[in-house]
Amino acid sequence: EKLKKKDRFSVFHTRDGDYYVPLGERTATANQRKADLFVSFHINAAENRRARGSETYYCSEKASNKEAARLAAFENSVLRFDEGAAKKPGFLDIEAILFEFERKLYWGDSKEFAHKFQGRFGSQLDLRDRGVQYANFYVLREARMPALLLETGFISNPQEEGLLRQERFQEKIVDAAYDAILETAGA
Repeated sequence: EKLKKKDRFSVFHTRDGDYYVPLGERTATANQRKADLFVSFHINAAENRRARGSETYYCSEKASNKEAARLAAFENSVLRFDEGAAKKPGFLDIEAILFEFERKLYWGDSKEFAHKFQGRFGSQLDLRDRGVQYANFYVLREARMPALLLETGFISNPQEEGLLRQERFQEKIVDAAYDAILETAGA
């Protein structure tokens, strides 16, 4: 809503409620709308209930560490619920081959933007700054624009779960993202 009030931004959501949208549809929506930036907001979880903090991810074929690889595998695991597009044997997808080269440019911009976002999240949220990470997230991989995945805290951590439930803290998340988008857009 804050971005919509600025005349220079058009904002699109991949969903308007609490229901599942296949990962491919999320990115496809951004691609169809020819978005300049794709931001996927998440709340993290871990078996270790003391895990805490915020982190920002961009897409890469290799993960920055074992935890980033674990998180990407977990996030990508919902693909089993998505309907797969069957391809005929021997099908050669020229567009996909060309996109392999194009996406590297987006991933470079995503890395730059991830540092701007995490800089805001690290300084504006009362959370441990877990830094910028990278991994092969399906939801980011097919984006035809810079794409980020924001982990805004751990719901598995009782203290952070309490923060995440507070309207004021949710507003701080919005403010940090808003400020990062303005910085990224050079506004």
